[in-house]
Amino acid sequence: LTTGLLSEISSESDLPTVNLKVFTYAELDKATRNFALANRLGDGGPSHVFMGYIDERTCRAASLATGTPVAVKRLRTGSNLTHDEMLSVVNDLGRHVHWNLVKLIGYCLEEEHKLLVCEYLPNGSLEDHLFIPERLPLSWETRVRIAMDVARGLSFLHGQRIIFRDLKAANVLLDSAFNAKLSDFGYAKIIPGVDPSHTDPIFRTRASGIEGYLAPEYLATDQLTSAIDVYSFGVLLLELVSGRRAVQQTESGIEDNIVEWAQPNIGSRHLLDKIMDTKLREYSHEEAYEVVLIASECVGEKAQRPRMRKVLSALEQLRPSLVPAIASSSSAPVASSSTTHELSFRTLPQLQCPPSTIVSSREALSPPGCCC
Repeated sequence: LTTGLLSEISSESDLPTVNLKVFTYAELDKATRNFALANRLGDGGPSHVFMGYIDERTCRAASLATGTPVAVKRLRTGSNLTHDEMLSVVNDLGRHVHWNLVKLIGYCLEEEHKLLVCEYLPNGSLEDHLFIPERLPLSWETRVRIAMDVARGLSFLHGQRIIFRDLKAANVLLDSAFNAKLSDFGYAKIIPGVDPSHTDPIFRTRASGIEGYLAPEYLATDQLTSAIDVYSFGVLLLELVSGRRAVQQTESGIEDNIVEWAQPNIGSRHLLDKIMDTKLREYSHEEAYEVVLIASECVGEKAQRPRMRKVLSALEQLRPSLVPAIASSSSAPVASSSTTHELSFRTLPQLQCPPSTIVSSREALSPPGCCC
């Protein structure tokens, strides 16, 4: 980050300020043990994600014994993301804070090095827990709670005029108590200048996402509305209920789409067992039936799909005991750092990091594969 650019940003009094730590590359290199292979958590598009450790008070590099774990996402060398684009990414991620979104802690923008530092969620992705055979199956209650968490996160984003565009089991991360948070906003888009509670504007953008989760009309027309997230959520619900992937190969080698697979058995209580995950030993038949019906509405025709706030409300009515005391089905409030611990959700401890003033974005929340 050059002094000139920081000076230019700081002179714009109307630009928002977000409290993020500006790391040096040397600090993150030390925090990840020189980006050791043993610390590598995975890949996300044109980036690698590493485990790092930082001191809670100073936000400086620390050891495994004394530090707080964080996830460090490093863009691969040669990324064509400019300084200004990176600053836009950081500003937008830093401003949109919610307990069902992975928290951005800080960033590094130093010469060719571009990195983001996010909270670390120790239970990995929903994808791992649903589809890796060696993992213990998630209980029915946990699956319902995860569905609520994801719906709450999407409802919040839509209220901020953000379309996620890349909802999938791999982008749902789980903390130590299996609370779910949305991660990887690489394809998210901000739809400016409208109130999504009154209208649903249509923009055109090249369809992005994963096969099986993408709404048919989006693939056909590139028309971007919040309904595409609703469709993806319906697919995710079917995965939670069935334990099947959105698309998987049959024994004959044919790719089987989960929506087409489930459709013949939806709407009949006595056919519910044909959809349910065989690894689920105990579950509420009535709740499962209602969740499948909600999923069916979400993957229906675009004009008939419910808004995410309605989906969230329907899920919360199934299990009111799983709804956090501060959460409301009518809105998804921002969780400030001062209230997060009161929610009994596990988050990163209060980090006393120096604030930075970041340039705001125009349309894209972030270019593909560059964020938490």
